[in-house]
Amino acid sequence: MITIVGFTVSIWRIRKSQKASEQTRAAVEAMKDQFQQLSSIHGVREAIATLEEIRRLHREKVWSVLPDRYSLLKRDLLHIRSRTPKITDEQRSSIQGAIQQLSTIESQVESILAGDIEKLDIRRMNDIISEQMDRLASMLAELQNEADFPTRH
Repeated sequence: MITIVGFTVSIWRIRKSQKASEQTRAAVEAMKDQFQQLSSIHGVREAIATLEEIRRLHREKVWSVLPDRYSLLKRDLLHIRSRTPKITDEQRSSIQGAIQQLSTIESQVESILAGDIEKLDIRRMNDIISEQMDRLASMLAELQNEADFPTRH
């Protein structure tokens, strides 16, 4: 009888510890998802800030530092695109479009640095940058709404 009671208590404790373990795993996964969402929100904010800086550098014609800024921004956008679990196909496509447009602008700036061209259409370049900022701002708002975080500007 003691053996049966001991065995029953052992099984009950094992089941209880399994449930606790499952709950812990679920909590860790939820925290991981929340961390990734927060990281993505931060990444989008940083990308918008970098675009603002690039737009300013265009106006000031500080061409020599721009290729590095484009490269870092494209890397950050790739990171956002691949590491954000809750972005839509449309958002992924928008990020890819931004990367392509930045590559085109980067190529133009490289041409001016090499002396191949003398003048760039700064207004057109900044229109493209502004359009990408608007798209990222929209994406940021959507990510914040999905994460149930208050929107901050």
